[in-house]
Amino acid sequence: YKVSRGSGKKEVIEYAWTDEELDAAIQKIGKGYMIQRYKGLGEMNADQLWETTMNPDTRTLIRVRVDDSARAERRVATLMGDKVEPRRQWIEKHVEFSMEDNQNILENENMMVEEAKDI
Repeated sequence: YKVSRGSGKKEVIEYAWTDEELDAAIQKIGKGYMIQRYKGLGEMNADQLWETTMNPDTRTLIRVRVDDSARAERRVATLMGDKVEPRRQWIEKHVEFSMEDNQNILENENMMVEEAKDI
């Protein structure tokens, strides 16, 4: 997530990976904040990409090891490939969606709308 307030040189920005970090960023930023959720690097502009992924002072690196490369390749092909049906089947089998998830999504969207009204 990106939590921000203001614009231009007066813009204050905090980034968060988890809901706990998001709550802390909201508290730190204060009233009038805006939340932006990134689902992928393609949604970021060049400055945001630099700050979150390229800048050695602010990026977070995570070591990834692949023990079974053939299995990993199949998963990437299933989840990122052009064929929708295998992806849908994998999601239905392995991902549990709950009403709590739906409620949290709605609450976060409503919170963003309410906070935007305060600006």
